[in-house]
Amino acid sequence: MEAQDQGGATHSSLEDVITRIRDCVRISTVEAQAATHHQSLPEDIIVRIMSKLPVKSLLRFKSVSKRWRTLITTDSHLVTTHLRHSSASRLCIVSGNERVSTFPCRKYVERMLLLRDESTAEDLEIVLYHHWFRFEIVGSCNGLVCVALLAIARTWIVDTVLWNPATKEWRYLPEPISSESQRRDSNLLSFGYDHDNSDYKLVRVELKARKMVRVHVFSRSSNSWRQATGTDLSDKEVAQEVGVIVNGVLYLMAHDENSSRNGRTILSFNLCDEKFEDEMRPPLFKKRSEFCLSKWKDSLTLQEVEFPSFIFWVKGDMSSSAGAQRSYSWTRLLKFEFATPAADHYFVGAWKNGFLFTKYLNGGAYDSLDSGELISIEPLSHKPITTLKKIGSEAMFSGAFDYVESLVSVYS
Repeated sequence: MEAQDQGGATHSSLEDVITRIRDCVRISTVEAQAATHHQSLPEDIIVRIMSKLPVKSLLRFKSVSKRWRTLITTDSHLVTTHLRHSSASRLCIVSGNERVSTFPCRKYVERMLLLRDESTAEDLEIVLYHHWFRFEIVGSCNGLVCVALLAIARTWIVDTVLWNPATKEWRYLPEPISSESQRRDSNLLSFGYDHDNSDYKLVRVELKARKMVRVHVFSRSSNSWRQATGTDLSDKEVAQEVGVIVNGVLYLMAHDENSSRNGRTILSFNLCDEKFEDEMRPPLFKKRSEFCLSKWKDSLTLQEVEFPSFIFWVKGDMSSSAGAQRSYSWTRLLKFEFATPAADHYFVGAWKNGFLFTKYLNGGAYDSLDSGELISIEPLSHKPITTLKKIGSEAMFSGAFDYVESLVSVYS
């Protein structure tokens, strides 16, 4: 029956069918002719073809007919199938600052860039962005990017925005009703996906003197905030400014004087039931080391830094459980030391199979002609070091986020 419905299309290649569709879009002055072409194809075939095309092409296809516009805008099966195909092309968004002038005073501009590969970078621009605001990427998931707009020297959260860079769709998110402070250092923000409920969620942890006061969760599907209840964590002091969401769980590094792991513990908050789980013991590392949590290949990693050495640990399976703490096996994935003593290297994030670093001279990032250079360290590669395209003349980057181009809407 399927072969009969497809007619002559079964004898042509997929490329021929795609060419026919693109031809329909180009002939904007002969809409009736385009309609004849697309109406001859069954809807399941159209969805199958559209799911393999770039978002940019699909946005143009919306002008072909009302039927196609509705399909591209509202069909959940197309959105899901297209996301599955586009996820194979793992892109990266990096954010930072670039110096554009030195006289009569230094001037810096914020830049957000899309890395398609090691040699291609494109500037991204938030349409709503005003020059007097600063921005901070909170998280990126399935093509949606959550951005906090900051003011007063980056100390105050003005608004939080949910944005799809591929479709140019964006929206402001409401504020929690019971929020007491908009100060950036009083709020820890993380954005991710709740797989069990097929929902996108923004977690906002309110802090007072670095200790947790309350936790709010914004749900895209309900378009509302809820206050998480349950475990009393008021005695836990957060040790890191950002959290990391891996497979629907938010991880936070915290101080715990009772911990045998150099006074550190890892808190985990499940996005599904919106509750804190048992604490997790980190690997044992030196007291003078700096540390941070990150995500690598869908796994939680802990970075231990003792300049100029970097050590990356990856979380394994649970090995034991005692009281409110769980012990997991931690594998040392990589120990690396840059062989350039005249420069400092700072961790930016993870992309594909590697860890991204940005290079600064010891004299100061903004005085370095080498700043703007991104370096990828791949622990599983025979060629571990890759220098990415140099971006800007004097730039410094602070964050890198996995990204895919998708049709996922900022609305439910």
